[in-house]
Amino acid sequence: MGHSDVYVLDGGMEAWEKAGFPLTDVKPAFEPVQFIVNLNQDMLVDIDDVKAAINDQRTVLIDSRAKERYLGRIEPLDRMPGHIPSAINHEWTEGFEAGRWKSREKQKSRFFGLDKDEKIIVYCGSGVTATPNVLALLESGFEQVKLYAGSYSDWVSYPENPVEKEEN
Repeated sequence: MGHSDVYVLDGGMEAWEKAGFPLTDVKPAFEPVQFIVNLNQDMLVDIDDVKAAINDQRTVLIDSRAKERYLGRIEPLDRMPGHIPSAINHEWTEGFEAGRWKSREKQKSRFFGLDKDEKIIVYCGSGVTATPNVLALLESGFEQVKLYAGSYSDWVSYPENPVEKEEN
């Protein structure tokens, strides 16, 4: 969106409080300002990029959803179960341990076997839970990582798009 200083609160408010950091219920006063959205388009891909990636041996598609959804065993949200053809599954929750981010070394081991020179497109159901995988990949040294923000919900909204239901 254009913010230059963005952080992840590892462990959430519970970890913040346990660490003894200050909390307050006082609502701060801020002067209104106009925020100018400056999307970093270099981090995003669209449906046409994903279609091209399916047959591109230099691009890896990562589905971040639960394995049951990836395999097409269940689909609680979208009209059709399964995954985008050629995608591999790295469930986003695997990046956490006891509610905290796994170490950089453990993140790297999650993505063992992926080539850091390959392009990587990450998606989930609607673009939200793919984000932890994007961050973990970037932290692990991958540089060509992009988010398909429309994700699986966008993909299956086009009846002509193919879907796979078995593991690759």
